[in-house]
Amino acid sequence: MFCPECRAWIEKVKTCPHCGASIDVSEENIQPKPQETEQDKIYIEEFNLWTAFASMFKKCFNFKGRSRRSEFWLAYLANMLISLVFCIPLITALVNAVYSMESGSPDTALLLRAFVMWGIAVLYGLIIFIPWISLMVRRLHDAGYSGLWLFICFIPFGSVALFVFFCLDSQPGTNRYGENPKGIHG
Repeated sequence: MFCPECRAWIEKVKTCPHCGASIDVSEENIQPKPQETEQDKIYIEEFNLWTAFASMFKKCFNFKGRSRRSEFWLAYLANMLISLVFCIPLITALVNAVYSMESGSPDTALLLRAFVMWGIAVLYGLIIFIPWISLMVRRLHDAGYSGLWLFICFIPFGSVALFVFFCLDSQPGTNRYGENPKGIHG
């Protein structure tokens, strides 16, 4: 039944746990719990490591809306793992090329391999640049901040502030950037 004061759904109790109003629990006042309709159901997107990474590319030009912490941090982790796949061979090739140059007979194959790995890493960085900026803007929106806060990274310790913003929980309910992606209404 519903509380006559605050209209919150309550079970058979004598006082409302939400507002403290007295409740008449006689049989004629008991109402059945309303059925949830399709309109009431909210789709909440669940993420794992690779769906979050794929979602970042699906929404790569969407600078509006909100992104949950799980989407952001899982995409970040996937990005770091992929970057490691590129960086380990790049560093290995660079170290081998430097050692071959120090020995007096530079190995052109090692230099070429280092250059190719560097090119692949740069290409990956260019491919992921816009989707990553978009995801960071949506994450800031979810915490209730403007995407312009990304520019704080250009001042000393601004990256620390961004890290804190990215760790903040979603603003409950709808904010000026859209519905809560968690489906929680405040």
